[in-house]
Amino acid sequence: MMSWGSAPLTTGCSRASGPDGPPVVGLTRSAEAQRDLHDLMARWESALPPERLSLEPELQRYLERHGTDDSVLRVRLLLVRVALDRGDIALAESRLPDLQTLPRGALRDHARLLSAMIALRHGKPDSALQQLSNVERSLIDEEQRLDCGELRITAALEARRWALALEAMTALLAETSGTRALEVQRRCRIGLERLPITAKLAFIEFLGTDYHFRNISRGIIDSRDLVYFLSIIVISILLTTKILDDRR
Repeated sequence: MMSWGSAPLTTGCSRASGPDGPPVVGLTRSAEAQRDLHDLMARWESALPPERLSLEPELQRYLERHGTDDSVLRVRLLLVRVALDRGDIALAESRLPDLQTLPRGALRDHARLLSAMIALRHGKPDSALQQLSNVERSLIDEEQRLDCGELRITAALEARRWALALEAMTALLAETSGTRALEVQRRCRIGLERLPITAKLAFIEFLGTDYHFRNISRGIIDSRDLVYFLSIIVISILLTTKILDDRR
């Protein structure tokens, strides 16, 4: 992941999962490929970004061993991410498949995220925002969802689209929980430091209930206002629950 405080890094990139968890992409046709992919993905998901670089030879071997299997597209996208994490933009671009050749859904969404990262590395934040706007956000897994939110914030900051950056920060903070929440909060603080004073004043106004109730009082339903009030409700419930637990 790229740092917000220097070079570009990944709103509203929420997802919907089925009863058995997040959607599974890159399904295999053979039992051997399925076993190899399951082992490879388990190691990928448990590894830190620097550690994932060492998995490149195994990803390449998977392509050689199961080159005709449906799952190779997923592995190719992981190889694009490895090239990006290594800083080899040219290699990442050469590995990225044509978006139009990918099936609509999670694989294409993942490819759009990677394409947005490449655009951001080339100093093209508007192009990155365009790619992210086409992501079907209900189909990406949790890590990719956070990548999408962080990328949108960075691209908006680089494009000097302050209102969009603030909206992206608010949405990402509202939908992030668990161990990742503190890191996202820290990065949002770094992002806020890059905003001009006029944008910061607008953000303070955005945090007030009057700003969001204004549209509703006129009969205008905006998803951003709904996210705001739902976030206030959730935070209030969590704080109340914690206070009651502490008193017991």
